[in-house]
Amino acid sequence: MRWSVVLVVVAEAGKHVYRAGSAPTISHNTLVKRGVILWAHGRSATDTYCLTLRRSARMNFCRHMKEGFNTKHASGVLLRKKRLERCGKDGQLLTHIKPSHVRNSSRTDVRSPEDLFAAARGAGFEVVVAVYRHNALARAVSSFEIHRYAGLKREDSGTLAARRREAKLKQRASEDFCHAPGALKRHFETERDLYDRGLRAARANGLKLLRFSFEAVTGDLCGTIKKTTTALGCETRCRCQPTLSKHQRTSRRDRSLAGRTSPEAAKCITAELAGDVRYEWMLNLSATRPPKVVEEYERRLRRAGEV
Repeated sequence: MRWSVVLVVVAEAGKHVYRAGSAPTISHNTLVKRGVILWAHGRSATDTYCLTLRRSARMNFCRHMKEGFNTKHASGVLLRKKRLERCGKDGQLLTHIKPSHVRNSSRTDVRSPEDLFAAARGAGFEVVVAVYRHNALARAVSSFEIHRYAGLKREDSGTLAARRREAKLKQRASEDFCHAPGALKRHFETERDLYDRGLRAARANGLKLLRFSFEAVTGDLCGTIKKTTTALGCETRCRCQPTLSKHQRTSRRDRSLAGRTSPEAAKCITAELAGDVRYEWMLNLSATRPPKVVEEYERRLRRAGEV
């Protein structure tokens, strides 16, 4: 089955910016021979980055999907070494693998970040682009909002169906964010630990590692793309062609934490994070960087772990 995609071109800051929906299932005569793994959690400008790199370097997505190994998607499959190798052999050299896609399961031979990046080079994926969004709470809230607004139209606002949906989502917000004391912080710590293990594994296996902050991708998209295409050896042929993700429209940044989740969920989140200097700053969903004291603490941890 082929997917038809309409790309709308708009003028923005003197450039052509392509606003894209789902990535089309088509093949390019790629300009590069080295594969790229985007190693990043969701809601970290990954759609914008991947779609832009794909278009700029005429790359093909592994399994024709940005997240071909996301089993929550209908067409996603479990990450396995042979599947990654097949993508490399077929010239499908771009994929976004989240730390959560790497599962410690007996059904796969890629059970850890270490397994993944040991397999990557042999499969033709020699460049790892790591993007990190420091405000883990903003990331989690933004992820929740995708479900809140998916499929809704402006004309649906205020209808009985919309009100029923909102009531269900308030319940879901409580289920997502109201857990045993300390559970949310442990979840954030586990996410960061898996991400950092991936960085160490990429280096240990001799892969080219490019690290970008969330702010770098959102503030200087073409700058990050240029650094990537330079690593791929096609900087002169791969002109940056910005492509903006449709998911940018799902975040309601003008609303409070309670407005973006639910009043009950906001109380649970605040009770857990307030008073802990490592996490309290995240309650400001617009904040992108932690306080200097927290950054220095994290730097010491990274040095100790050689991240």
